[in-house]
Order: sequence, then structure tokens, then C-alpha cells
Amino acid sequence: MEESRAAADVTEQRAEPDVAGEVTGGRTLREVTVLVGMSAEQCALYRRLISAYLHATANNAPRNPSEGLNILMRLRMACNHPSSHARSHSDDSDPVARSGKLWALDRLLDRLRRRGASRVVIAVQMRRMLGVLEEWLAWGGVATLRLDGGTPLAERAAAIEAFQKGGPGFLAFLLSARAGGIGMDLSAADALVIVDPDWNLGLERLLVDRVGGQIRPVTVVRLIAAGTVEEKLVQMRSVFENPGEGLFSMTGSDDKVAAIVVHRANDFLNSAWPCPVTNADVARALESAFPTD
Repeated sequence: MEESRAAADVTEQRAEPDVAGEVTGGRTLREVTVLVGMSAEQCALYRRLISAYLHATANNAPRNPSEGLNILMRLRMACNHPSSHARSHSDDSDPVARSGKLWALDRLLDRLRRRGASRVVIAVQMRRMLGVLEEWLAWGGVATLRLDGGTPLAERAAAIEAFQKGGPGFLAFLLSARAGGIGMDLSAADALVIVDPDWNLGLERLLVDRVGGQIRPVTVVRLIAAGTVEEKLVQMRSVFENPGEGLFSMTGSDDKVAAIVVHRANDFLNSAWPCPVTNADVARALESAFPTD
């Protein structure tokens, strides 16, 4: 087994003075990236998807460009939670045990609460994953608000207002990342958790701006499934900063998709290959990044 890479990558930066030139103290933006593992069920699903893709492309026949994007989307869904890919017979089992990301998020939210956080935005790319999170948080007694592309404008405004006002307990705002448009103010958040990366870094930075209009410190946590397409996507997306651009808006996008999809494919096809990051590794990384003593 390779050396664990779950240690949290932490950066801090001070904001510039506001446009009026008055130094208000400048908020501290603390950004934390945590590599997480996947459950045995996730790995098996990921392996099946990779195997089917490689089998279908083995004859080098002309392919529909959408096929690569489709398999990439399905692999990303598998990185989140088996139920975000497709409902299965094991849906009645412990949802946390079935997903490395949910396991990490469970421990992360506990640490954030113990450090005094009361309002957290949880952003995801996949709408079905919002449902998984909503059910899980409700089961745990956590109050939630939800905003996605299907939320009517009046309900959007009401949800944002309720989050900004807050309440006596812990509140999680579940947000479909692409639904967080310009002008949305979620600055009351103590933390933003980005469950899965956007392939457009510029859009992800706009998402971070939604929680950024404040003086007090704010934490941004990114969860990345180790050894998967998510890691490769994050590596390749760094050159795209314009919100109108992305990995697949330029010449050679088919090759870019293929490079992401086959990232460490042979490792996953080896059934004996252990996940490069374990839950114990993640627990240590979170303890280091978010001490509670």
C-alpha cells in the first residue's frame, strides 16, 4: 500500500481592504483540501464502470464525444456515494459506511460544531447527492435548507434569508453548486464544504465568493476522492480560471476526457488494490486541520 496522502492541505490568506479603502480587519479565508477514501461498495462500482468503458473503447472505433462525458459523470457520482449513482438493494444500510465522503463529512461536521460553527454551506455538483445528504442529515436531526436548480425564486430568497438569520441550533444549507448564482449572499456561513470539485475552477471560485462577504474568518473545505477521476480533474483544471471556460471547451476535449477517465484505471481493475486513503488516515487529517482541544 502506498504511503497515505490524506494529510489535509491547508492555506490561509488575508483579504484586501474593501473598495472604500477602509481596513476592516480583513477576513481570513482558510482553505482545506482533504483526500478521502472510498468504501468497498464504491470501489466495486467504480471498477465496473471503468471496465465497461475500457471494453467499449478497446476496438478504437469512432465514439460519440458524449460517451466520454457520460462515463466521467458516472464515475464522479460513484466517488460521492453509491446511491447518487443508482438506487441499490443496500440503500437501507448505514449511508455513512457506504461512502468515504459521507464518512469524512460526518466527522468534519462534528469537528466544526465543536469548534463553534453554527451555519455551514454544503455544496455538491450532483443533484441526486443533495437528496442523499438531505435524508442523512434529517435522520441525524440536523436542520437543513436546500437550494437547487429547481427551487422557485421565492423559495430561493426565503431559504437564503432563513440561513442568514440563523437560529439557536446547527444549520446546514444544501446547495447545488451551479445554482449558486452571482449576487447570492451566504456570508453568514462559518464554513463552506465543497463535496465534489467543479471542472471549472472559475465557477468554483465564484461559489467561494458566496460565503466571502464577511469580516470574521471563514473556512472552505474540499473533499477529493483519492486515486480517482476527481484527483486528475483537479490537476488538469488549474489552468482554467475564466468562468466561461472549462476542461472541455477547448480543442482536444475528447483526449482530456479520456485522460481523466483512465486515471489509475489499472489500479482499480486490480481487485487486490487497496484504497490509497483509509478512514483512519482521514480521521488523522481532520484532527490535524481541525483540532478541538
